[in-house]
Amino acid sequence: MNKPIYSNLITYILILLIAFAGIVYGNSIIHHHAFLRVWSYNNLLLLLAGVPLLFLQQKAAVPNFFDKNVSNQHRFLHPALIGAVFGILDIVVIKCMLHPEPYTELPPFLQPFPYAIFLFFSGAFEIEVFYRLIPLKGFGLRTGQI
Repeated sequence: MNKPIYSNLITYILILLIAFAGIVYGNSIIHHHAFLRVWSYNNLLLLLAGVPLLFLQQKAAVPNFFDKNVSNQHRFLHPALIGAVFGILDIVVIKCMLHPEPYTELPPFLQPFPYAIFLFFSGAFEIEVFYRLIPLKGFGLRTGQI
């Protein structure tokens, strides 16, 4: 197995472990919060569907997770800034415009800290799998390259 595919596989497995830890943690605190969103183990099975497609990334010209041609600024800083802007806009619209009165409990669109880190990290990874990796299969079937 070549190095880029191996590093992609290790990265993918580490992210799956973070998602698994989030499921375990969410199930342990579910009774303490009214609107807690907890992933089920079925979500992990869906994410596992992306593992075989890791081997097709290079053939479809999709960059590897740690491609040397992509700078860390584009890999980490830009997505973090875009996420912060969307988060601020979300707070402004939902809290300031739609629900200006004070909340008496945690609103349903928020999740308790530190659980929110696990949930939102896993959700972003799920989007990554479905928007980046799963379409590779369709790419290969259409073009005959895979």
